[in-house]
Formats: sequence, structure tokens, C-alpha cells
Amino acid sequence: MKHRVLSCITLLTLLFASAGCSGTDAPKMPPQETQSATETPSAATAAGTTAAPAKTTKSTAAAASGTQAETQAETLPVSLYDFMLEKLAAHETEIRFPTEIPNETLDHTLQQILMEHPELFWVRQWYCTSTPSWSKLEIDTKTSKDELSQKSDQLEAAVQEIVSQVPDADAYGKALFVHDYIVDHTDYDQQAANDPEAAKTATAYDCLVTHKAVCSGYSRAYQLVMQRLGYQCGVCSGLSRGINHAWNFIQLDGKYYWADLTFDDPVAADGSSSGSIEHSYFLMNDEMLLRTRTMGSDNQFVPVCDSLDQNYYVRRGSYLDSYSPEGVDAILARSAGERRIEIMFRTSEALQEAMTDLLDNGKIWELEAVRSNGMTDLQYQSEPDMNVLILFF
Repeated sequence: MKHRVLSCITLLTLLFASAGCSGTDAPKMPPQETQSATETPSAATAAGTTAAPAKTTKSTAAAASGTQAETQAETLPVSLYDFMLEKLAAHETEIRFPTEIPNETLDHTLQQILMEHPELFWVRQWYCTSTPSWSKLEIDTKTSKDELSQKSDQLEAAVQEIVSQVPDADAYGKALFVHDYIVDHTDYDQQAANDPEAAKTATAYDCLVTHKAVCSGYSRAYQLVMQRLGYQCGVCSGLSRGINHAWNFIQLDGKYYWADLTFDDPVAADGSSSGSIEHSYFLMNDEMLLRTRTMGSDNQFVPVCDSLDQNYYVRRGSYLDSYSPEGVDAILARSAGERRIEIMFRTSEALQEAMTDLLDNGKIWELEAVRSNGMTDLQYQSEPDMNVLILFF
């Protein structure tokens, strides 16, 4: 999932040991599965379900087809979006419409619903049929309605289990708790990421109930729980180092931020683990995100994330514009008693300067916060893409 450098130093030897990881840097999302088809096979088209929710209202979702919305209003008791959502919430796998609705409109509206409702994890593949007098949407699933209901209950119970433990905190505190909880309770599915034929673990159900997921499972789970807490949270997708990937956006106190729970999972692409939840990719701005991401062209909503007000390191007072021994010493002093201390630098040059001065040259042992605590050895880890240095005392 990421490049990682782990090292260990002691006061007496100042010997450094490092271990990197190879292979893919980002988890690979499963092949797109959703499908829309007319009665004529040649008209079949593929459509993904992991893009971010578009900022349309439920009443306007059907309006994409222009005058067709007026016909729907005459034949459906509610908007097309609400009508379909009600049927899907009841686990209906065949939805009939008493009028002709273009396949494109049915497909577009269903994708809108799935983007905004990760609880509909079971909708993966579908077919649309239209005639001059009626239309039909069929969900292709081999799972019975009773089993779908049971799994949905399991997912809701898992969500409520998390929600019941969220502390009485501000928006940042709640977002952080859910981030840490999901990462701590989920195993990254390396087999599914590497093997297209393996069982896919790409949904909120996989992440929260089976506790095994790839990137889209992490992001859909975070979206679902944060929605339950009343926050706007969605999913965007694209490439990370040339590999398909998905991550979250979330709005806190009126500003948007990026969060990537998969990359904060302590298990790296090669299966190694630092053993501790990371926060390098929690509440990033655009500049940080785009260091390792290329935004996909099919995302219908991409927020502007230009604030660091709620960034993990800014909130903890461990963000440094430039390196200085005094700045690091102050952070260590404020973190007295903690065995793991994370520091983010604004630039890669500042990170490198800190590592050279503190670790290569051994200046860390001269810091007052280190000497006063009687520390004699430590391990350290760097996250070069995010300019983060993590110290383990």
C-alpha cells in the first residue's frame, strides 16, 4: 500500500537498520462489475460504482433525461430516485416501471443511489430493459431476499456498534475515532488485490462485517459510518502510482478534506507491518493528495480541499514548516510518555534534513526531551511521500 522505511538506532552504536517494501504501492480495486443492458446485447455498457456521490438532490436525479422526468412524475408517486431507493432498501431485485424510461436514465439514477448509499453493498450487477409502455431494472444476484436482509442487518449492527462507541467530541475527534476503529479492525485483502479471480472484498459489508477488504471496502465503510454520524462523506477514485485506488473526502466544519484509510493501515503491500495505526493520509489537502494520486475522470464530484485546519498533525501540534532541533524537541516534550510520536514536515527537504541531523548525526540524543526521559534507544519509520517521521521510543 505504501513505501515504508523502518529503522532502529541506539545511543551506543548509532547503527541503522532499514527495511523497505516492494511490489504494488497501492491496493488494486477489483474490476468494474456493474452492467447495464437493453434487450439488444450489443447495447450493453459497463459502469463503475465507486465514484464520488454527485451533488444532486433526490428530486433532480431523474431530471438528467430532460422531458422524461415529466413523464415519470405523471406515473410514479415520487421521484425516480426515491422510488428506486425504496425498492432497493426492501431488497427488491426486480423493479418495474409503468412507463418507458430510457436505459441511460435508469443506469444513471441507480449509480447515483449507489454512490450515496454504501449500505446497498449487494447491488453489483444489473440489467435495464425498456419498451414503449414499461421498463424494468433487474439486479443480478444469486443471494436470496432473506439472506440479503440478514446481511443488511449484520451491516447495520456493525455500524451501530461503532457509532455507540464514538466519543462525545468535536467533528475532528469523531472522524479520527472512526478512522482508527476501521483501520484497527480490518485486514487488508492482499490476495484480492493481486488476483482478479479471488473473491472481491470491495464493499462496506466486507470491511465492517467480515473485517477483510480492499481499498474500496475501507472507503465505503468510512463513508457509511460517517454518514450515520451526520457528516457529508463520499468516495473518489483514480490512480495511485499507476494502480486503481479509492479514498474518501469528508466535510468537517464547512471545509473538505481527503482521507485514505487503506494507506494508513499499518500493513504494507509486502505484508510487513509497523504494528501501529498511521495517520499520514488523514485529513489531507489537495497538494498532499496529489503527490501520490491522479484523479479519475469519471468522478462526478471532486471537492476543493485547500485547508489544513483539521489535519492530524496540525491538530496535534506536530506539523513543522521547516526543520529545527528546537521544534522537534518541543514536540517530543509535549508528547512525553508516548511511545510513538509522529511529526510531519511541510517539505521533503525538511524531512531529509531532520533525518540527517537527528538520526544520521545522532543529534536526537542531545535533545532535552530525550535526555530528561533517560531514553537510550529508539526505532523510527519514515513516510517520504507525506514528509512524515515516526519515532518509536
